[in-house]
Amino acid sequence: MIEYRALHTPAEMEAVVDLEILVWGMEARDAVPGSLLIALAHHGGHVLGAYESETLIGFSAAFFGYDEGVLQLWSHIAAVHPQYQSQGIGFQIKQQQRTWALAQGCTRMGWTFDPLQPGNAKFNLRQLGAIARHYEPNCYGLMRDALNTAAVTLPSDRLVATWMLDSPYVQMLAEGQLPRPSVLGRFVVERDERDQPVSIAVAWDEPAYAIELPLHSSILRRSNPALLLLWQTHLREAIQAAFAHGYTATNFLIEKGRGWYIVEAPAASCHV
Repeated sequence: MIEYRALHTPAEMEAVVDLEILVWGMEARDAVPGSLLIALAHHGGHVLGAYESETLIGFSAAFFGYDEGVLQLWSHIAAVHPQYQSQGIGFQIKQQQRTWALAQGCTRMGWTFDPLQPGNAKFNLRQLGAIARHYEPNCYGLMRDALNTAAVTLPSDRLVATWMLDSPYVQMLAEGQLPRPSVLGRFVVERDERDQPVSIAVAWDEPAYAIELPLHSSILRRSNPALLLLWQTHLREAIQAAFAHGYTATNFLIEKGRGWYIVEAPAASCHV
């Protein structure tokens, strides 16, 4: 049985640092240090651990901040041990964070994620019910960890997730109900027969649009990073254009072996 509990001690935080280094394959200098985690845990933030017996297998670290004047819990970092991934532990970590934030009177949480990772897009937008309205090009600058290293260095672009913790839709997903169905809408970016991204001019007057992301992007990062950089460029331009026209990224669909971000006009969204 997996136990989830708040962390406080130096020994607990050092275990978190070790897991950071393991999951991301990063240098010790790039990990969030135990001293900072202690400061977060003891001064209003939240550091959570997931344990099997007494072995740390997942964690998250978050602190309070403001986004456009609105208080939110910012989830800076979260991870699950590679041997325990795809078992629902990440979902439970987010739900534990949500429960804690609501108990503090906070109804909003934010974090960033790599838009080139379809698994993260599906988890954040479809499974948790978060939305995204902001795209940050090269958010963290050059990243040296093993997950981001490639022959061609990609900018560390990030989508900014916003999770409305008291939303009925978010509560529905937390209780294990299936996400509401969503349609693809008109295409803005799609894949051609050569695996190349193709951008399509649109008038931005439809309720929803679809922006394709190749599901094998992790393989491309190693085998053809130049092609992945091309995908990143098309994806960035399309999502930024959608946001500039008032659309919100609300879902990530996988159909017939292909993946699509769904951006919706405010009146069409069921998430907010």
